[in-house]
Amino acid sequence: MRRPSGEAGFTLVELILVMVLIGIAAATTAMLALQGTRAYGDLITRKEALHHSRLALERVSREVRQASAVSLASGKLSITTTNRGVITVFRDAATNTVRIGGAGQPAAGSILADGMSALVFNIETGSSPNWAEMTLTDTGGRKYWTKAYLRKEIFYP
Repeated sequence: MRRPSGEAGFTLVELILVMVLIGIAAATTAMLALQGTRAYGDLITRKEALHHSRLALERVSREVRQASAVSLASGKLSITTTNRGVITVFRDAATNTVRIGGAGQPAAGSILADGMSALVFNIETGSSPNWAEMTLTDTGGRKYWTKAYLRKEIFYP
């Protein structure tokens, strides 16, 4: 179809083609933005899990280093201190939290870390263990591990 002379414009086919190309470009841009947002959310989740696990591991390590004895029973680590009594570290499966209980703590224990799907303890075998290991696994499957040695020093209050 020829245009009459002096008239300018676009044909319907040209307009539809441009609209389709703009739609494809917009969909591609939206997908890239959505993937970036998801990646950022995953990064924040990992960062929080790492932060919580580091704090929990450091707290338990500090308690073990100041302990006079440690023992392991039913998946709970009992830490005996000379100045504060017995402290227990355990995982609450109902809430996926790692808790510490004992002297000066609420009955259910204070939360050390949340979003943890597993907590494994290992202590040196023998009549007087000298070290304790702790491995935390977050709900994403990432593992965090530490090993602490008892100083077995006497602390006076």
